[in-house]
Amino acid sequence: MNVAECELIAMILQCLSGRCIGELSGPRTRIAAWSVEINARRCGVEWRMRIDDACRKPKSVYPIAIP
Repeated sequence: MNVAECELIAMILQCLSGRCIGELSGPRTRIAAWSVEINARRCGVEWRMRIDDACRKPKSVYPIAIP
């Protein structure tokens, strides 16, 4: 997953999970507050895989060529 997908999943789980969405004003307020808090932390992403490793990985996961 890329960084945007990770952030989207984190936002959904932390802001919207288990809540009914009737009007958009409630989720917008929660998401805005979450966004301010997360951006203030200035957390980065620690990549654990090098480019060479990433290029080799699919071959070991998908050994059969797909036409």
